[in-house]
Amino acid sequence: SIAVVSTTVPVEVAFDRVTKFVIVKNTADALGTDAPMKFGFSVNGVKDTNYILLMNEEEYEADYKVSRIYLLAGSATQATASVSAGLTGIRRNRRRLQVSRYNSLRRHHKSIWLNGS
Repeated sequence: SIAVVSTTVPVEVAFDRVTKFVIVKNTADALGTDAPMKFGFSVNGVKDTNYILLMNEEEYEADYKVSRIYLLAGSATQATASVSAGLTGIRRNRRRLQVSRYNSLRRHHKSIWLNGS
């Protein structure tokens, strides 16, 4: 399990492949002290208002294509997390490479247009 102790510094869970689905569970004991846990898909989102809140022993499952998630304690009480995911064959950095190629092509086409060619 993953210790989620900070209310200000998220724990990053990175996958080496893009996920097909993710399952996130707050594994804190349901009979223990409330230990809410936030999870989201960006540091800013989980620290602000774009997150999903799980209370003790709650679980969330969804078909999300992501390469990382972020966990953050929702109170001063430490939460613990379990994260499972189905992985695709797509490498985590493949999307970034495609975007950089697109930006490179876009700059090239823009310079051609600006030069009047």
